[in-house]
Amino acid sequence: MKVANYDAVGGGSVHWTANFPRIPLSDFRVRSLDGFADDWPIDYATLEPIFSVNDRMMGVASLAGDPVYPAHGPTMPPLLLGRRGMLYAQAMNSLGWH
Repeated sequence: MKVANYDAVGGGSVHWTANFPRIPLSDFRVRSLDGFADDWPIDYATLEPIFSVNDRMMGVASLAGDPVYPAHGPTMPPLLLGRRGMLYAQAMNSLGWH
């Protein structure tokens, strides 16, 4: 029986589905925006340099222009989507979803 080789990704990456999202801006201000919990005592700008270091160290591939986050350049070019990924992307685009 052939077993998939996950050596290139690593256990932690597989656990996170090889996804390293940044904390959305709105999460820092839940009290101000949504009226519950507390706002963070720091803001996104304080953590952005740390996010950038993590992206470089982990080799995060991304696209510039994600509307959820402030502008920042991609660390590595995006990976190819493949046939199924393209079908999924087309479906999301047809719904107007990012």
